[in-house]
Amino acid sequence: MIKKTSLLLFAYLIVFTHQLFSQTPYFTSTEYKKALWMTTRFYGGQRSGDNNWLLYNHLPSGVDASLRGKAFIADKDGTYDLSGGWHDCGDHVKFGQTEFYSAYMLLKGYAEFPAGYGDYYAYDYQGYKTSGSWSFEGTGHAPNGIPDILDEVKHATDFFIKCAKDATTFYYQVGQGDPDHKQWVTAVKMQTLSVANGGQTRATYKNPNDASMPSFCGATLALMSRLYRPYDAAYADLCLVHAKYAYDYAKTKTSTVGSPDGSFYAANDNYKDDYSTMCAELFWATNTASYKTEALSFSISTAPGQGADIYGKNYGFDYSNNGDIAIYNQALLGNTYAKDVLNSIVNSFYLNNTRSDGQFNDGNTSWGPLRYNANTAFIVALWQKLYGTSATPNKYIYDNIDYILGKNSSNQSFVVGFGTKSPAHPHHRNVYLSDANTPVNSLAIPAKNQQFGLMVGGTRNAGSFNDNLETYTHTEGGIDYNACLVGVLAYINSVLSPVVTHSTPSLGADQSLCGKTSIVLNSNVNVDNIKTYTWKNGTTIVQAASKTAKTLTVTSAGTYTCILDSLGIWSTQDEIVITSTLPAVNLGATKQLCNPATATLDIGASGTGYTYQWKKNNVVLLGETSKTLVVHKSGTYIGILSATGCPSTSGSVTITSLLPNAGNDTLCSAGIANLSISGSGGPYQWYTAATNGTLLTTGTTYKPAVSAPVTTYYVQDGGSVNVTAVPSNTGFTGPQNAGSIGITFTAAKAFTITQLKVLPYVYSCNGENVFVTFDLFQGTTKLASYTSSSVVCTGTQSGTTFTPYTLNFPTAINIPAAGSYTLTPSAGNQLVWYSGGADYTTMDVSGVIDVTGPTSTYQPNSFPGIYDIKILSGSGCARTPVYAVVNSNYPSCKITTDINTSAQAKGYNIYPNPSNETFRLTSPSTVDITIMNALGQAVESFSNITELNFGQHLKPGMYYVIMSQDGLTIQTMNIIKY
Repeated sequence: MIKKTSLLLFAYLIVFTHQLFSQTPYFTSTEYKKALWMTTRFYGGQRSGDNNWLLYNHLPSGVDASLRGKAFIADKDGTYDLSGGWHDCGDHVKFGQTEFYSAYMLLKGYAEFPAGYGDYYAYDYQGYKTSGSWSFEGTGHAPNGIPDILDEVKHATDFFIKCAKDATTFYYQVGQGDPDHKQWVTAVKMQTLSVANGGQTRATYKNPNDASMPSFCGATLALMSRLYRPYDAAYADLCLVHAKYAYDYAKTKTSTVGSPDGSFYAANDNYKDDYSTMCAELFWATNTASYKTEALSFSISTAPGQGADIYGKNYGFDYSNNGDIAIYNQALLGNTYAKDVLNSIVNSFYLNNTRSDGQFNDGNTSWGPLRYNANTAFIVALWQKLYGTSATPNKYIYDNIDYILGKNSSNQSFVVGFGTKSPAHPHHRNVYLSDANTPVNSLAIPAKNQQFGLMVGGTRNAGSFNDNLETYTHTEGGIDYNACLVGVLAYINSVLSPVVTHSTPSLGADQSLCGKTSIVLNSNVNVDNIKTYTWKNGTTIVQAASKTAKTLTVTSAGTYTCILDSLGIWSTQDEIVITSTLPAVNLGATKQLCNPATATLDIGASGTGYTYQWKKNNVVLLGETSKTLVVHKSGTYIGILSATGCPSTSGSVTITSLLPNAGNDTLCSAGIANLSISGSGGPYQWYTAATNGTLLTTGTTYKPAVSAPVTTYYVQDGGSVNVTAVPSNTGFTGPQNAGSIGITFTAAKAFTITQLKVLPYVYSCNGENVFVTFDLFQGTTKLASYTSSSVVCTGTQSGTTFTPYTLNFPTAINIPAAGSYTLTPSAGNQLVWYSGGADYTTMDVSGVIDVTGPTSTYQPNSFPGIYDIKILSGSGCARTPVYAVVNSNYPSCKITTDINTSAQAKGYNIYPNPSNETFRLTSPSTVDITIMNALGQAVESFSNITELNFGQHLKPGMYYVIMSQDGLTIQTMNIIKY
């Protein structure tokens, strides 16, 4: 056995070797374009429902005129419409195995090689209908601004949206093979026949135990949502909705199924590759990371039998063996090993597995062998793109595709209508427009239909091709045969004669001129000297069509549109709103500081030239000029957004607090900070961290030495409790009973109960909810009743098996003070209780609660089903932050006078200064205090103090603090209230 590393090294050598063997294309660029046009438009000849160009204007004898040119328009499941989609081959059944696969491969080709696809016609082929000219060389082309490949696949995705009806309903087949094959007539005629002869109402099939088909359906819709968005965003959104339905359905399945009405199509080889592909496409369509994670969760390997989820096959690539594309998608998602694996598959199974004339040597060699030529060539094209060698198609691609188009010993083309010698008798009912039920070679293809574009199954030995209508192994084709051929022809065209791709301007999110003199709008479409850019403000053209005006500089508000035009063939546009108003400020709803102990307010808007200001209780917070503000005290906060040239906007929010009041300190240089905490609780414990950390001290003040710009300390109310009272176990003895038995307990302090667990007596769950109402008594006095929130019933209580339920109380059970209480269920579900085995000692919380027993007087050792009681006492809040700041540029440092500095040297201090709340004064001896305003008027006075908190009633301004003893002034200091 070759080691994996050796195999990959060998593959790397091969990749460079094969790059040397490029080959001159056999056909002209125009001929390759024609081949792509034909093989793409082929799908319009497979349309079920309306707008089938093969059947255009066809009305068989005896068929009502309302059905002219229409095919199976009444497909439905009851009243649910299932018309549309594609006929599978030369018949009229809609098989999910090939339909979902084919549509995905067609779109994948466009996603990878968009420059290869042209726009010759519209969805309804109106140009051909009007002119009567249906050939590539004719005059009927009338482009509609949408690549033809998207027009064709949209007919399929319209149907796929119906297939993925919702998250639990998935349709995968309409019609049955045997009845469908009994008559050689067109679909227009067959729909009017009996059900036994393929007519309507046809059988429909849904909800298979299958993940493969819904995965390919979901992948196609997700990819279509991405590719079609420039042309119709609403349709793209609709595709994405149903792609997610398909995902939800596929996620519940882990199998694959074949055709339900016989052996027409076997089940897919593996669902995991298709599921991974769907997840990849959903990620690219939504940018939701979980889809990418899921896509990459499947393991990969080069071949089966190596224990991997997804693998390649030397048999080849087709609708039921599609590991290659999933591996390619994983490589695009960033799985570097997937790139190596695909390299090994391409080199080992394809490039080194050819006949003498370069054709692929595997696959089904008797029925449709040429599809494997096309399919593997497409995988090689993707491999080239992955490895950056796509500028020159590999020889393998030309060997296989040119053979199909007629480069062979017989000059035999295997695409109906291409070349001088192409299949004249394809096994296909609609192409002949014959309803005589005579499948004979004398049938001739009408002129309108001669460039059909169907690749027949053919043979790898051109001289043995049997061009006979009834030799269907040679002359029948199908939607899955053409799918990869279209993609590889587009790749060749993207190299030989790339088209001007449909680009759409992307002007980005709306912007504001506030704070700016101008804004440069960028179309984000590169100049190519072909496309033109036209810019408008409203309906006024501000920049005429120009091949170089990729950007536009604007200086005034308005709705600006960039219109991109390519030689008048197609046009796309995008718009952006430029405002001269600032966005509104929304600081959110009222917040309460407790847990967490701080709140971050955010003005939200960012932009060049934006400035920010904050106020608390309508007083400016000096130094707070950031977009965000961390608050740790109650008050009404206002955030103001300003910019030159625009009116300011503002928003406010009210902050309440259950926290104690913190006294912060700001120093002008390193030194001793005077921090304080005050409130109704305590004792207060000071810590170094918000949780855990080191206990520094206990008390209402703390004076640490600080030097860092900001040092944060945390204070905890040592009297608060947040605990759960629990029993020692729940395996209680004695018979199980049900009743209204509660618990008795002694409270050592006031507290509340917000949650507890119970064992409600539940005989069976029938969709009802569980709840309990408890009565709280102190002695014989009923204090209140408390009803829990309802919870959904999830389990019963019987024997020794029980299901606990956690009950929350919207209104907390309030134990008002120390004392003895009972808590007894009075309504709702009764509780289970046990006649013995009670152990209440472990339910006790020292200093808070002592559970003493049940409320039952006749069973003193019984245990009611009440436990895990969540108790809150005190604030129950997180630790309060207290800040020590060292900042020589702080306003207080700038206004502190020599007098203040001298006073501080003597032991007198006032902090914080300035302050927008209160000041704290400390004095080395007892003094009398007088507060004077700037006019020399006394506004406050205090006697015989050494420490003082003051100033909460002062209005903003400068004040003088006069300190005196025995009527004599001994010290003066200045303060600022803001």
